[in-house]
Amino acid sequence: MSCESTREQMMEIDADEFVKIDHLRDCDACSALADQIRTAEANVADHVEAFEQQGQFDAHWEAARAQIPPPQEKPRVRWYVVAGPLLAAAAVLLLLLPPGEPETPLPPPKVPSPVVAPEAPVAAEPAPEIIEPRPSPARRPSPAPPPPPPPEPLLTIRGLPAEVVGLEAVCPSGLRVQAAVSGGVGRLTLAAGESCAITLQGLSASPIEGGAGEYDYSDGLLLPR
Repeated sequence: MSCESTREQMMEIDADEFVKIDHLRDCDACSALADQIRTAEANVADHVEAFEQQGQFDAHWEAARAQIPPPQEKPRVRWYVVAGPLLAAAAVLLLLLPPGEPETPLPPPKVPSPVVAPEAPVAAEPAPEIIEPRPSPARRPSPAPPPPPPPEPLLTIRGLPAEVVGLEAVCPSGLRVQAAVSGGVGRLTLAAGESCAITLQGLSASPIEGGAGEYDYSDGLLLPR
């Protein structure tokens, strides 16, 4: 139970029931407030008992009570803790003054300070969290595409006889390639700078030496174009 709810409960129940509030055993501030309320109520009880012994208490009480207006505001305070001693003092004056005798101005009775439950501190609202925008990560430039491979060296022979159906090249590096012939034109992919022995398949002729390039075939020879 919090201090605020405990003090509200003390304003609503009798002081004899304060022992039932567990919070008073742990909170010194609320326990001190409870002691002040008990002391103030005991003082009121003493005044009331003294008036009752003199008789005609009810009439004097109502007369004294009429002279003190009830509080206009509604603070969290037992109003009779403050007004009780003052009402009792006014009733004593009415009992002591004989009828018809002029009233002698007296200093106002001492009234105990009102027992007001202090307001519980209001917790400050936390400052709103400011979320700073995160910088977007820098985009890395896309890697450049690899350069296209260099064109493979080709050997092209034109003007081949109709009986030649294919070409076969055997190179010193061990490369061996074949290709078909179409329309009297045959093409082979060779290593750059390498001269290979080229056989005309379908034609009874000795292999012809040649490297990458454009050639015309003429009587068993390769003529550069």
